Amino acid sequence: MTVVVYRDGILAGDNCSWSDGIRRKSTKVFRFYSWGELHLVGFTGQEGYCRQVLNWLQEKEAKPVYLDKDTEHYQCALLVRNGVIYTLNNALDLIPTDEEYFAIGAGQEIAWGALDAGATAEEAVMIVQHRSNYAAFGATKVSIHE
Repeated sequence: MTVVVYRDGILAGDNCSWSDGIRRKSTKVFRFYSWGELHLVGFTGQEGYCRQVLNWLQEKEAKPVYLDKDTEHYQCALLVRNGVIYTLNNALDLIPTDEEYFAIGAGQEIAWGALDAGATAEEAVMIVQHRSNYAAFGATKVSIHE
């Protein structure tokens, strides 16, 4: 369960990781420079794999290989670079979007509705948390303006 939301230079995500019915605090959104550019990235999905992808994006490790061919098309990240919003699937295909704002994760339908109604990225995460089990423990945000 996760929600990651981008709008107006801000990427926000909830702070909860679920595993076998247990919830614990976890950071899902990051801001860093790599390949000479500023990146904002937020993750959804299997946390161990997502951390490998983060290390690859930060040029700390080799490109990871996702072993489950049945779910390699599932989204694992929302990436913002040079003002363009991309999704990244488990096969690590970088897919540009034409959207001004975006949401991924189990709570994305609620977040999209909140965004369409004018919510900020952080507000959208908090609305998902308030109305579902798809987000918990508040929101963390990173910005292109920091």
